[in-house]
Amino acid sequence: MTGQQLKNSILQMAVQGKLVPQDPNDEPASVLLERIRKEKEQLIKEGKKDKALAALDYAEKMIPSYNVPYDWANGAFQMAEAYYQLGQNEKANKIIDELANKSLEYMIWYLSLTDYQLSIASENFMYNAGLLDAEVRLMEKYKSEELAKHYSEQLDQLYNEYVTRMKGK
Repeated sequence: MTGQQLKNSILQMAVQGKLVPQDPNDEPASVLLERIRKEKEQLIKEGKKDKALAALDYAEKMIPSYNVPYDWANGAFQMAEAYYQLGQNEKANKIIDELANKSLEYMIWYLSLTDYQLSIASENFMYNAGLLDAEVRLMEKYKSEELAKHYSEQLDQLYNEYVTRMKGK
């Protein structure tokens, strides 16, 4: 077995949860995030901002982004907005920047395809453009002008490139 094969084998075992004993009572990260999200929303409604912030920080501690990367599917957008609502702009900007960068990377990747491949994947390109647009709007709403300007310019440039390429299709 080569070094690369060994590495791949270990990574596969890690993904499957075979490297450490698994506790069947552990809840999935998605369930924990959803529970914390609901708790945070209720605390904000009740004006208990300190407790809402503690709940968000707890989620960050228990499920750090290096283990579960920020993604729309796991509520990271809502987490960023909650941090903005609580006046924690630095924490919010960190999350929304990672989300926006991921959307941007996908858009760039789709544009690296041939015109034919891009036309097949156009729905996926537009999905990521929509995500990036929502992320930029959130940045603007909470006055993260520098971040918003950076991603807005990139979004416009990539979308214009996409439209130019798809006109002939």
